[in-house]
Amino acid sequence: MLEELHIRDLALIEEVWLPFDAGLTVLTGETGAGKTVLLSALQLVMGGRGDAGMLRPGARAAQVEAQFRVAAATGDDDLDADAIEVVAARSLMEGGRNRCVLNGDLSTVGALADRVGPLVELHGQHDHQKLLHPANHLDYLDRSADAQIAPARHAYQEMREAWQVARAQREALQARLALSAEQLEAGRIALEEIERIDPQAGEDDEIRASLPALENAEELAELLGAAHGALYDEGAVLDLLQSAREALQKAERFDAALEALMAQISEASVLLDDAADGLRDRLGRIEHDPAALEARLNRLAALEGLAKRFGPTLEAVRALRERLAATAAVTDNADEALTAAGVKEDAARGALEDAAGALTAARKRCAADFLEQLGAAAAPLQLGQVRFDFSFEDLPFERWTAAGPQKLEILYAPTEKSPLRPLAKIASGGELSRVMLALQTVLGASDEQKTLVFDEIDSGIGGAVGASVGRALKELARDRQVIVVTHLAQVAAFGDAHYVVSKKQDDQTGAITTVVAVSGEERVVEIARMLAGETSEAALAYARQVLAGVQRVLY
Repeated sequence: MLEELHIRDLALIEEVWLPFDAGLTVLTGETGAGKTVLLSALQLVMGGRGDAGMLRPGARAAQVEAQFRVAAATGDDDLDADAIEVVAARSLMEGGRNRCVLNGDLSTVGALADRVGPLVELHGQHDHQKLLHPANHLDYLDRSADAQIAPARHAYQEMREAWQVARAQREALQARLALSAEQLEAGRIALEEIERIDPQAGEDDEIRASLPALENAEELAELLGAAHGALYDEGAVLDLLQSAREALQKAERFDAALEALMAQISEASVLLDDAADGLRDRLGRIEHDPAALEARLNRLAALEGLAKRFGPTLEAVRALRERLAATAAVTDNADEALTAAGVKEDAARGALEDAAGALTAARKRCAADFLEQLGAAAAPLQLGQVRFDFSFEDLPFERWTAAGPQKLEILYAPTEKSPLRPLAKIASGGELSRVMLALQTVLGASDEQKTLVFDEIDSGIGGAVGASVGRALKELARDRQVIVVTHLAQVAAFGDAHYVVSKKQDDQTGAITTVVAVSGEERVVEIARMLAGETSEAALAYARQVLAGVQRVLY
């Protein structure tokens, strides 16, 4: 539930704080006063598009902050029992930069869309036009019975992805087999040459690292021999250390503090002795073999030749060998490989068709209940003996989509005896608005935690029909939060809370949009303005009559 909306320097709004509660909140005001700016602000914290053109003239940044209270992820729908707060803020700067904050931490527009977007369902002035596009109708059915349809839909989508993978593998195999004879022969020759040399991973670097020792073996041996002699020959370092140890052993009788020095000299003797052994071992492994050096140089030349022809690196050559070997194996067993790939694709298609059948059956089982709920929701909206039905059209396999194997369309008949036809062909604008409201009543029941926002969904209607829409919105708001921007007094009269949006001139800042909560006599004045465009005694009396009539209907 939306608890508070704070807006600063957005469009003509200087600063507005709006508290919200459960039930039905109505926003009214003259055309052009800025009612829809409030909804634009809400869209910003929902991750919607924003740009510097939305800033109030003269402002360097616009800020919107919204606070929500939502049920914790405990399975308990009672907000008062266990609820958490979600606070989202977004700033629009000059130059188009954004700054987003979510629960006190810097965030992104995408994160706002993921976290805040699902908390609000916003229907704009022309959202009823979505009813004219059958592509949306399938989604309406799925949302109305998500628990029953979602498992089958997910299974279908998984099978579709598996079939797409199998098809791609078969097509890739066919592409390999489509190589020309010249290409295949060139690949075989290259593979034979690479396999003849048989490069190993990192082999060229290893040879390069060993060459200095092979090329300078004699000098290396002399240097290592000199180093070993300096450590181990008679009178060299190790002998001197031994003499030092013997002297300290005698001195320890007179000074116990020399024990630490004795330990250091002993440790140095051990380390140098190990070093001498290492030098002797390395001396024994020095190769004085010109033939071995020549072999290494020849091997490196062969590896570098491969890299130059097929590389540019030895790792690239090894990867090419794998690809060429795979192509050769496929070519050698072309018929068998292609048959196996086709069998796999056919099996995946069969599983997809089974999943498609299950999805269609689930949707058809739920369709009757959806239509019954839609008809019940439409009944109070002055639509007469309206009837609804679904038209299911099976699509050819190549036109199946991630949504399913069918095209679905809602059919509409304005009277009991009228033929059912597509909504786009027979429904008026006022009828579409009311059908959309009935639809949202059905869909809203599937997610009572969402805040529903309607921007002039009552366009194209008035009078008694407007009152029926107001009653429907009031009913919808009994167990969820509903916010409505309306131009109809008959709708506004049903609000639990009423805000008036107006535009006034300021000598210093120019035009400013203000939002004021009204109740009592102030609300009577606003209802009178909406009804008659004036606040005469007759208009005020009529407004009181409308408000009193709402109370009689409700209580």
